[in-house]
Amino acid sequence: MSARDGSSPDAKYERAALRVVYISRFAAARFRWRRYRSAESKSPYDVRRLTAESQSQTRLRGLELVPTALTNITESELVDALKVADGRNDLFPPRDGDKVAGRIAAGFARGLHTRLQDGSYQPDPADFVTVRKPGLLTRPAAVMTLKDRVVFEALVARARPKIQRRLPPDTVAIWPRADGSTPSWKKLDEFVLTSPEAFVLHADVAGFYESIDHARLRRALADAGVDAMLTDTLITFLRMIMGADRGLPQGLGSSDSLATLYLAGADRELIASGVRFARHGDDYRLLALTKDAAVRAAHLFEAALRRCALLPNGRKLWIQPRQRYEAESRDVSTASEEFKVRIREARVDELGDKSEEELAEIASEYEIDEDAQWRYFYHGSMDPEEFRDLIAPFLNPSAQEVLEELYRDAINREGDLPAQLRHARIVYCLQRLASVKAPGALGTVLEALRDFPDETDEVCSYLLSLCETHADHVAAICGEFLVGTAYMTDWQQAWVLRVLSRCVASAEPATVAAVTTFLSEPAMGWLPRLEAARVLAANGTLRGEDARALRAQAPEAYKSDIAGLVAANHDRLAWSESFLDGIREDHLADVVIKGIIDSKS
Repeated sequence: MSARDGSSPDAKYERAALRVVYISRFAAARFRWRRYRSAESKSPYDVRRLTAESQSQTRLRGLELVPTALTNITESELVDALKVADGRNDLFPPRDGDKVAGRIAAGFARGLHTRLQDGSYQPDPADFVTVRKPGLLTRPAAVMTLKDRVVFEALVARARPKIQRRLPPDTVAIWPRADGSTPSWKKLDEFVLTSPEAFVLHADVAGFYESIDHARLRRALADAGVDAMLTDTLITFLRMIMGADRGLPQGLGSSDSLATLYLAGADRELIASGVRFARHGDDYRLLALTKDAAVRAAHLFEAALRRCALLPNGRKLWIQPRQRYEAESRDVSTASEEFKVRIREARVDELGDKSEEELAEIASEYEIDEDAQWRYFYHGSMDPEEFRDLIAPFLNPSAQEVLEELYRDAINREGDLPAQLRHARIVYCLQRLASVKAPGALGTVLEALRDFPDETDEVCSYLLSLCETHADHVAAICGEFLVGTAYMTDWQQAWVLRVLSRCVASAEPATVAAVTTFLSEPAMGWLPRLEAARVLAANGTLRGEDARALRAQAPEAYKSDIAGLVAANHDRLAWSESFLDGIREDHLADVVIKGIIDSKS
């Protein structure tokens, strides 16, 4: 018989192989469909992300990092990269691996270097968390493993010298640079305030980091003279981390260097058009002599971005007279001085209601000149107003008192004070009150949590500063927010849970019971589930089976954090020793466990 009728051995093997292929494709399709269906209870963002993952699998299948570019990375480069990569990502609560990175540097770098050399290293897909922005919008922030952040930083570090030479002057691209410079919004304000132009165009890139096209980034790296092998490895790494052919993980210095290179093309185009501008990140200030010239600058800005496959953020594109910009930039300092004067004058006025005995005590406390006291109290030759003027300089409020009053005023002026100024005043006050652990804002901080969801990290940083001294009050605020808020993003919930983990001993039983349900809530993201486990571990009520299930199911990006939270509370969890022993075969988990237990010892 011929092979054509299908009876030959080769034809049978061919049909069997085709059946295997069809069955594999069908199984993969069913798996993707089940993931999609299981996401129906999740947020719309999760559904879109899972759908996009399914659609991009064919395009991303078969990606491989260039081995030589990885094996060339030295152990010392990894140690240097760890010093940068373990820096806190301001978008998220501090992570366990980051907190002990300095202690585990040598062992961690040695293990990672071995895996790069033997080819067993592979980056893990990032987990994405929606972070609130001003208004109703969000941005997706990528949660990555420490090993991936270190490799990413080591690769970018090799490209930075070429990137730096490709950037516009630092008077234009103020930050980020590729030379380790730090953010400086003050320099951006100084650029505007020292310029003669009458109008300022505020401009911002819509969804900047998530919109960066990898193919265009590859060309930008090539134009900068970055080695082709290094460029290929960086782009492939990003596609594997992001699960798509666009986007950079936000909050990392490594991403900042690539992002500023990506914008350099638009910068050069604006410079060539004659527009005077400066930028900080993707926030631009373009200057113009007239309002019509500012409109022209807006159109030039949009055209330059479009050629980079980017778009301006329409909500943040607006023209402002420079005098108004100057007044707003100095609003906090001006308001602080006004409140200082107001508080002092109120205290001086209160002197009029004091008895002579009380005034004598005040004069003695401030060591008022004895001759002046004699003239006022005994001789009667000094006018009361003159005497109050002597005391007035001693009645100036402290910086903390001014901040507390400025904060209370901003909280109570919703609708009265312009939203942008109210927002800036509240954040300014909370940052400085946190630095001195001042409790003056505790009474209204729950209102700030609800009114300014995009500043959840700042509000929670303030609460964290008071966990030791005002644990009862802080725990009550966290409980009321978690139980009484109808909707919050995973990011907001994770931050408040982190605060609660520091004062859970003072929490109400109802709050702890609510947190317990978070672990098994299918609609909840991995970051708040991780933080819920941290709260229960700190309370000594996290069950071993829940910790094991969490670690088995969680994305790779969170596994070392789970090891860390158990290690940090091992003295409260009877089952922790067997759990930790069982996961020590994971190199990163092992060094994190050792680092945390050693630090507690």
